[in-house]
Amino acid sequence: MQKHLVIWFAILGAILACAAWQPGSAPAELHEVTFYYEGRARSVCIIGDFNQWTGDSHCLRSDAGDHWSIRLQLPPGPFHYAFMVDGKRWVLDPKALFVENDGFGKQNSVAMIE
Repeated sequence: MQKHLVIWFAILGAILACAAWQPGSAPAELHEVTFYYEGRARSVCIIGDFNQWTGDSHCLRSDAGDHWSIRLQLPPGPFHYAFMVDGKRWVLDPKALFVENDGFGKQNSVAMIE
């Protein structure tokens, strides 16, 4: 039964992805954006609507002790995100221009990609 659910969700995801594409429309232009985190940590990952809030898929690299960074290719529009520090702490980006409640008791940083 579980195998059938996985297959069903894979098919549904493919259908929804195709439904968003319109014939004759060009794919959205991606922009390179660098995110920074400063602080002591063993690991820092960025989670957001671009990766379905997955905590270990986009981890920052430490380049000088407490300085962390990652470059992402993102389409234009609003981008909701937070940093997952040491796999358990949800941390807002102090450099974000906007913060928004997520409706689940947390807040997210918001960046506008243009």
